[in-house]
Amino acid sequence: MSTKELDVTELRRVAMQKSKEAKEKMGSIDKIAYQQKKEEEVKRQELIPDHEREYEENLQQQKVVKLRDDLANFLTENHSTELKVSMFDLNSRKTLFPIILGYIRKEKRVITGFDSDEQLADYMLNEIVGLGPIDELITKVPGISEIWINGINPVTGNVDLYYEKKGTKYKETEIKFRSQEHVMEIASKIARNGSQQFGTSVPLANVRYPDGRVNMVRDPVATGGGGPYISFRLFPKDTFMPEDLMSAGGLNEDMYLFIKLAVAYGLNILIVGPTGSGKTTLLTASVAFISDEPRILCMEDTEELRLRHKFPNKHIITEECKFNTMDESKNYDLSRLTTNGLRQKPDYMIYGEVRDKAAYDMLNGANTGHKVLSTLHSRTAPKAVQRLINMVLEHGSKMSTEAIGQWISESIDIIIFQKLYADKKRRIKEIIELKGYKEGQPLFEYLFRFVVQGRNEDGTFNGRHYRTGRISKDIAELMIDEGANMEEVKQFLRKPETPPEWAIDLDEEDEEKAEEREAKAC
Repeated sequence: MSTKELDVTELRRVAMQKSKEAKEKMGSIDKIAYQQKKEEEVKRQELIPDHEREYEENLQQQKVVKLRDDLANFLTENHSTELKVSMFDLNSRKTLFPIILGYIRKEKRVITGFDSDEQLADYMLNEIVGLGPIDELITKVPGISEIWINGINPVTGNVDLYYEKKGTKYKETEIKFRSQEHVMEIASKIARNGSQQFGTSVPLANVRYPDGRVNMVRDPVATGGGGPYISFRLFPKDTFMPEDLMSAGGLNEDMYLFIKLAVAYGLNILIVGPTGSGKTTLLTASVAFISDEPRILCMEDTEELRLRHKFPNKHIITEECKFNTMDESKNYDLSRLTTNGLRQKPDYMIYGEVRDKAAYDMLNGANTGHKVLSTLHSRTAPKAVQRLINMVLEHGSKMSTEAIGQWISESIDIIIFQKLYADKKRRIKEIIELKGYKEGQPLFEYLFRFVVQGRNEDGTFNGRHYRTGRISKDIAELMIDEGANMEEVKQFLRKPETPPEWAIDLDEEDEEKAEEREAKAC
């Protein structure tokens, strides 16, 4: 390092040290000034006659409310990132404490009833971001993925609280809300800190935070007690890789290799299934198969995949929809992001989920040389085609259903159906190759299927994945042209396995009962 560079480095160090000392000095001055103001307030309180005490208590309570509102506005305007991160991450809330304490001292906001400014700051921290029973539940049950507040039960008079962990739903009976008003206070915090309106004139709210998203409904839309009904989805610290899904039984080695080839070498893929089936986890894990060079554009209705956090070394840009209730021309939905995304020269276009007219634009991108991955709600892999057709029709397309179906079959190569089974295990149930569309029905080949053959003593399903079909020469050639290993591709052109016949055998007594039910039905 040259002498000149050393001089610049030293100047920077000295400047930073002086800035730090100035802030500490200012903090000390604010603290001294606050203490002086507090001593003056104590003396004033001593002079208040007894007949004015009740008035004074009301005045102090008004000061508490005013300080809370002022602090909330200050944090929203100047520290929105720290505020949002603190909503569901209890450890991150510690970062807000010195900010709140500094504000109280600087503004000299003295309120009687608190032993110190630190105690007042701690109280304000809880008032602004504390979620009461929700905080207790998150602490009590680590690993919660969903929380539901169902409002006042019209029979018991209590607020019903439920949660989900590892695919199993529970009703919480120990942690309780004080009242319906208590729930409304928490709902107001969530909306305010997420910069959302929520009231009788705006009875629906969707609020997104870095570690979760919240949907809220209140009167007049909410009935049966008026709500508010609050649904929390807490985003896990997603570290799952494809190998983890394979070791958990979600797929086998053949499927692992096939998905790896399909993602890395140019196939357009839909991952479908019901809510909570693990579609998002499978999608984010599959991104591991993409090399670091391709440019990846990820678009979501609400940011959830967090691909840049999981894969910091990949060439990824992420975008989220934004909506303006006052001016629809300022809405940036998936359709608009897709249109713009085509100008950003992505190699991969990844959708967190397609659920509306954006399907039209997604298919357009898939049909113009972009590699597309997306999730979609569907009951089976083949039925996902009909869902896409309906979405394209919502776009206002004048194409016939038959033409749309053929367009989908030309755009999408593979559909993976993921399912949460009754034994609480998430597995890929089936993978199909979409080959065409004729007379209102998709033409496809089952490539893999999970076949249940019974139950084990511990309640888990006894079954396994089978490779039930061959890939077409078309997609085999497409992957090889994109650089896939020919020998690896060839193994999916070989003769598939024959899974066991799936049947339910009825004994004579069961058959007789079934016949009786049929006779009564007639």
